[in-house]
Amino acid sequence: MPYINRPYKNRPRYLDLISRYIDPPEDSPPQTNFVVEFAPFPIAFSENGCAIFPVSSRKDAMRIAQRVIKPELIIFATGYTQNFGFLDKDSGYATPSEADMRNVTRAGDESVAFIGFVRPGVGAIPPLAEMQVYFWISVIKGQVKTPLAPPHYHLLVKDTARIKYGVDYSAYMSTLAKDIGAAPGLWELWQEYGFHVLVCYCFGASFISFYRLVGPFRSSKAPEVIKTEIWETITRRGIIGNIMMGLLPMVFYLGLNAIAYVVATTGDYIGVV
Repeated sequence: MPYINRPYKNRPRYLDLISRYIDPPEDSPPQTNFVVEFAPFPIAFSENGCAIFPVSSRKDAMRIAQRVIKPELIIFATGYTQNFGFLDKDSGYATPSEADMRNVTRAGDESVAFIGFVRPGVGAIPPLAEMQVYFWISVIKGQVKTPLAPPHYHLLVKDTARIKYGVDYSAYMSTLAKDIGAAPGLWELWQEYGFHVLVCYCFGASFISFYRLVGPFRSSKAPEVIKTEIWETITRRGIIGNIMMGLLPMVFYLGLNAIAYVVATTGDYIGVV
């Protein structure tokens, strides 16, 4: 990231008082006095091998237009499709698009699971994959109550979109945790683990360790990981960072959920629903 953002870094100093990225010395000039250039997809190449880019008002396009780009190697990152040629077509095995149980497995044939085949909008795939494994194990062991609650974690996409398996990271993680009984309640955390773990849970992201405090995959090491590693990520934001990224979103969504709850419970009487 420092190599990508470096040429575009033009920020008022007062904003650094709220939040800022600090690059380590080994990733700062003069040790790394270079950048990774971005550019629009070239429309053609000249006879002498120079890339010809479309005219655009994008910052990267305007920057690259001032340079002569003559690459020695071109890699076409064209994307991919999910294909499982090693599965017998006549066997009736499901595909990821047919995995109707949380995008992991298909109801009625839970012998095959697709782990890591969802794409989070913001977040990492490995933690999602780990939670999917917990979900699949719970399904196989008959510990998941069906029918499942309707999903509300899919990202909105157009009908023509190539990728339709995008999910909201936090919503997907918490949904799987609720399905397997691993989502802790606030009062439960307070009683069993105390104030420190409760604060980490409220201000932290959807870390796997939070879903190993209770439920079938409880771990005795989870509280210590939360009090050390996860706590460090929270304190690193500073007071203002936690107010902006933690407290204010909590207040906003508390009000939003309260309004939704009132509308849902009283709508029939006032004619809204």
